[in-house]
Amino acid sequence: MKKIVCKLHAFALCVLLVTFPLVKASAVVIPPDDRFSSDELDQLLSPIALYPDPLLAQVIPAATFFDELEEANQVLGGRADDDAISNKNWDVSVKSVAHYPQLLQMMVKKSDWTATLGKAYVNQSTDVGKSIQRLRAEAKAAGNLATSPQQKVITDGQTIRIEPAQPQVIYVPQYDPQVVYVESGPSTGAVVAASAISFGVGLAMPQYNILRMGSYAPGSPQVEASRRSRGAPAQLSSPETRSTTPTRQPTALRSTTF
Repeated sequence: MKKIVCKLHAFALCVLLVTFPLVKASAVVIPPDDRFSSDELDQLLSPIALYPDPLLAQVIPAATFFDELEEANQVLGGRADDDAISNKNWDVSVKSVAHYPQLLQMMVKKSDWTATLGKAYVNQSTDVGKSIQRLRAEAKAAGNLATSPQQKVITDGQTIRIEPAQPQVIYVPQYDPQVVYVESGPSTGAVVAASAISFGVGLAMPQYNILRMGSYAPGSPQVEASRRSRGAPAQLSSPETRSTTPTRQPTALRSTTF
């Protein structure tokens, strides 16, 4: 049941990343005292907000499956083994993250951060999308987010998309959240952005990353086939099954380099 709910949330996140200004607040009412503030969400999401959209749309829902992330880390032992990943009944988001060993290890090592990210996503998915756009706007205004050989930065109204420069290759950006969102001087552009954000070796995008809103909308043939193959019931669960008690983590996450 949890996996079905998170698949719905994953679809919603894809929509938020592209069109969040048009998305209304979640219908699930959470007591104000239990909600993360905008500042807390910005601190939480700052280490990953500049990830390319296809990867980010998998990392965030994967945070709700920590047990599977932990198992994947143990099984793979720092490797990206397509056969081993395909043979496991992990959630599709976990399978996607498992293709990026350093990212997987980071999410397992920083278990408190991962758990908090999952709670925020489940309870405040709209606010998560807004935070991502807010952080991207800050990085762009500081001259630290720009199109490069590894990624395309596309501004569409109030929405900033980050897409792979090569459709089938993902470069995971590496940056210091304390630096990348702060203006470094009068000069802007690709040169400044390159000094604030670095990239490792490009990795082939696994099939799990290639989720498009039309093909993976709730009730689509692709989603229903995937759910049936995993033994999931045909009926989609209701959002009311979501947890409404997020774990607070008021630590200064912007001081952490992922």
